[in-house]
Amino acid sequence: VHRTGRPPDSKSRRRFVRLKTRQAARVRLASGTTVDCEIRDFCPTGLFLRFPQGHAAAVVGPSLVEASVVVEFPVGGAPGGHAVAGRVAHHSEAGIGVFASGMTEPAFQALLDYRAGLYQAAGGAQRHELDAADPETVRHQCQS
Repeated sequence: VHRTGRPPDSKSRRRFVRLKTRQAARVRLASGTTVDCEIRDFCPTGLFLRFPQGHAAAVVGPSLVEASVVVEFPVGGAPGGHAVAGRVAHHSEAGIGVFASGMTEPAFQALLDYRAGLYQAAGGAQRHELDAADPETVRHQCQS
């Protein structure tokens, strides 16, 4: 419980800053079903996935919170990229949050590298869409 007497929200409980991105991916559910999605933000222990048209509730409803999933994404557009195992931590109409405490360093680095390429390619007005709130914290937590 936070000092205000209210429980902390999910953002204040996060250990790491989330980095925005737009990495194409797919999520494999425990049933074997795979669904295309996009990684919209990430940190060393989690991913936020957005589904086409924002239909996350239809894909991963409340019954799948805590369910095991695998998020797969390519490396530099090449097939056979990374597979990150995790569990569904929350869902909303916008997408799902995946707790991925076992994300490997190569998978995390691939996400950082892809994001860096997006940032370089983005024009000035679009770069704010990729900026994290605190660049110093991002550099310290995510690039060390």
